[in-house]
Amino acid sequence: MAHSRAVLLENSASVVYDHIFKIILIGDNGVGKSSFVRRFCENNFVAEMETTIGVDFYLSEINLDGKKIKVKIWDTAGSEKYMSISAVYYRKADGVIFLFDVTKPRSFTDVETIWMNAVDAPDSGCPEAVKLLVGNKCDLPAEVDLSHAARYAELHDMDFIESSAKSNMNVKEAFLKLAKDICELKAQQAPPTFPMYDTNQSLSLTRDTQPISKEVPGCRC
Repeated sequence: MAHSRAVLLENSASVVYDHIFKIILIGDNGVGKSSFVRRFCENNFVAEMETTIGVDFYLSEINLDGKKIKVKIWDTAGSEKYMSISAVYYRKADGVIFLFDVTKPRSFTDVETIWMNAVDAPDSGCPEAVKLLVGNKCDLPAEVDLSHAARYAELHDMDFIESSAKSNMNVKEAFLKLAKDICELKAQQAPPTFPMYDTNQSLSLTRDTQPISKEVPGCRC
């Protein structure tokens, strides 16, 4: 299991985070998931990377609107034969990035027919997670109809971002957007707060100071 150098953040006991989010990257082999997350965590690009077997784990942090957020990122294998292994890490994910290669139409089709179904599975997936669709390798001519990808994202209540890990186009922006959406969702789900009262404070009672008539109806005395 590979670890980003950002794992050093885990050992910094003095850092206090406002939020800790679990994010998973999902998509076919070769779409650039590992390069994408390495670009975000380490700000470098590795053209040739070994195929992910199972999952790889990375750590980084995001500063968003004055809040410090730790992100735990699980880069899952893109081969269907490892899906049962990868699915173990879907549970309790706060956010999901579906990554496809804009030069490979099949990689987008698989998001529609394979990966979305895996995430939305009620027993083994994370259907309540915030989702983001990312078309990677936009430094190359696209063979995927990106307007269709945008419509698909809208249909599934997620944003669509075009990116390139190689040129560092919209990589950081993708994680910032996802983190912001997760924060907004959690704020909506937070239970309502009620004002606190001092139980030792005496309550002032208002009395009716008007005299009470003792006159009995029908009595003329």
